[in-house]
Amino acid sequence: MDDTNTNGTETVQAGHELDATDPDVVEGAAEAVHGQSDTGQGVGIIRELADLPPGAIIGEAALAKLMHRHPASIKRAVSRGELPQPTRLLGGPCWTAAAILRHVEARLDAAAKDAEKTARRVEKLRP
Repeated sequence: MDDTNTNGTETVQAGHELDATDPDVVEGAAEAVHGQSDTGQGVGIIRELADLPPGAIIGEAALAKLMHRHPASIKRAVSRGELPQPTRLLGGPCWTAAAILRHVEARLDAAAKDAEKTARRVEKLRP
């Protein structure tokens, strides 16, 4: 049984399952995991990108909206290498969902390899 707090939010008692496909649940999970809402720093959970077909074309404004950022932040993320270089279509930058996900996955793989390398180096330094 759900209870409503004085601020209008619902709490779920132990033993109840949450629907992970419900946008309100996902948004709440992002806040719980990252300790912030979509307007704070960090990415949070961006399920919508993974839900798109791999060939879906995403314009800069749509990507900014998807990531809860300003389009200028998207441009800066590209210049820092956090997002792949876009291609131009109809005068504007765009990506496919698959290209963005591949880029992020490659960066995660590289970060994991770097962490392993650092751990091995630290282990060699230990007496």
